[in-house]
Amino acid sequence: MKILTSGEVARILGVSKEALFYREEAGQIPKARRTGTGKRYFLPSDIKRLQKYFGQGSTKRASYRGSTKHSGN
Repeated sequence: MKILTSGEVARILGVSKEALFYREEAGQIPKARRTGTGKRYFLPSDIKRLQKYFGQGSTKRASYRGSTKHSGN
């Protein structure tokens, strides 16, 4: 199972890591999973859920398929 970092998720969503962290701390998105050392991590299944929170339910950006490249760029 692929583990995604905060940076990878932010790139996929087209937002900054800071925006991701802010929304989590403000309670606007669910808390991320944490490693034993406290680093956030995500699973591919989290991407679709987070896209809804960031208003990207029908995004034109590439969905997670093992690549963080955006379509059309």
